[in-house]
Amino acid sequence: MVIPHRDPRPLTDHVYSSTLARLPNALREVNRLIGAGRLKDRRLGLTRLVSADLSSPHHQPQVQIPARSFGPVQVVGDELAAREKIGKSARY
Repeated sequence: MVIPHRDPRPLTDHVYSSTLARLPNALREVNRLIGAGRLKDRRLGLTRLVSADLSSPHHQPQVQIPARSFGPVQVVGDELAAREKIGKSARY
């Protein structure tokens, strides 16, 4: 599950809308990912805010895998390859 960095909705909204997972299972996975250093959390009153741990050595590779598979280079390349009159393209 990929959650936009600045999405204001609570994690539970994402879990229920994307996987229909039960809340205890989702919380267990969040706790596991925090323990592994992939996520970080902080408290704001009774609210627990969870986000990606950008300082984790695993963060950049996890971002690069989907970017290389579904990012602009791959998508634009596939789209332009289907066009007959485009021989070469460049990304800046």
